[in-house]
Amino acid sequence: MSIKKVGIPSGGTTGQVLTKSSNTSFDVEWGAGGGGGGSGTVTNIATTAPITGGPITTTGTIGITQATTSTDGYLSATDWNTFNNKQATGLSWLLASGGTLTGNNEIIGTSRTFQMTWNSLGTTQTDGYGIWLRNTTAASLGNQQISPSIVFEGNGWKTTATAASQSIRFAIYNLPTQGTTSASGELTFLGSINNVAYTTLMQIRANGVVTYTATGLSFTLNRNFNWTVSGADGLTLANTLNHTATSGTYANIIMTGGLAVASGTTTWTALRLNSTFNTTGTYSGTAYGIDYNPTLTSTTGLTHYAWRHTAGFVAWQSVLTPAQITSNQNDYNPTGFNNGGSPAGASILRLSSDASRDITGLVGGVSGRLLIISNVGTNDIVLKHQNTGSTAANRFIFQAASDLTLSADASVTLWYDATTSRWRRIHT
Repeated sequence: MSIKKVGIPSGGTTGQVLTKSSNTSFDVEWGAGGGGGGSGTVTNIATTAPITGGPITTTGTIGITQATTSTDGYLSATDWNTFNNKQATGLSWLLASGGTLTGNNEIIGTSRTFQMTWNSLGTTQTDGYGIWLRNTTAASLGNQQISPSIVFEGNGWKTTATAASQSIRFAIYNLPTQGTTSASGELTFLGSINNVAYTTLMQIRANGVVTYTATGLSFTLNRNFNWTVSGADGLTLANTLNHTATSGTYANIIMTGGLAVASGTTTWTALRLNSTFNTTGTYSGTAYGIDYNPTLTSTTGLTHYAWRHTAGFVAWQSVLTPAQITSNQNDYNPTGFNNGGSPAGASILRLSSDASRDITGLVGGVSGRLLIISNVGTNDIVLKHQNTGSTAANRFIFQAASDLTLSADASVTLWYDATTSRWRRIHT
């Protein structure tokens, strides 16, 4: 048996390393350095952006530039803090100025507040200054393109079997309509209960016309409601009834309700028309509080009422008591009897005189006007028949061509006949 000496061989020079000389165990020898040790010379190092410094063939410095809006690079501490502060808690994405979301996106709030703030918008509406929901697909003949919709959804509880929660949704969107010279559109309001198909509730057209389309829809006005209607005709209600072999009650306006008075003094009005007329310069016209002017194409089986009341009494509130008459009056027109003063048109005149005085005519006759004259004084007041002291259209015409004397506490009812342009007495 032979014994091989094991150890570090003698010799060797600076920079040499031990290497295997054969596959035999422990067979090593000194050799030239290389591989993971020793020294050498760099011949070429290339770099690509944002790394800088290359190419390096011997010695050099490698670096990286700071990122800008157009160049890649490192993110400075200042930029990092700016970016990090834009990331709000609970949001999973951010949009830069002018950014775009594609696909289906959802924001899930972890609290009850979602707030968007705009500043310095001024007083002029500008598209894009706020929320702008837009469909950019062009329309074609017979194929309109609706706007995106806004849906408000909550849940209500129904108590009948089977009791359950039901979805309640309201939707709003713009429904364009095809036109000949120009297209139009309708801001459409819809409703849905328990996920059934939407029902159209109301539409506001581009020309300002409001249409209520839902079957059985009611419009409720509370006692403090003020409705301002502009336009030449104000509020117009049009209702065409083609009544065939059915029974029922029909109306353009139905007002129901009551008043329960516990104490105090109360005035209740079912319908009140408070209009303001302001005329300047030369004016000629007619103002109606209520104008009933039906067109009756067939009256078969029709009982026609122009005005009807089934309870209460009739009260004329336009009562005028002019100053005492101290001389005979031609074309009598006391302040407040017609357009000037208060009231602006009277239906009852309470007259008195300092002696027996004549009235030859009254200004303000219009077709069918009714007037009650009462002598509340102690002296006679004489209404003169066809007296030329007054303009022809203001004169009285009485039975038997006789004057009409109103003694103390006497009254007379007159009506104006526009055909003959005269005031006539209503005889009982």
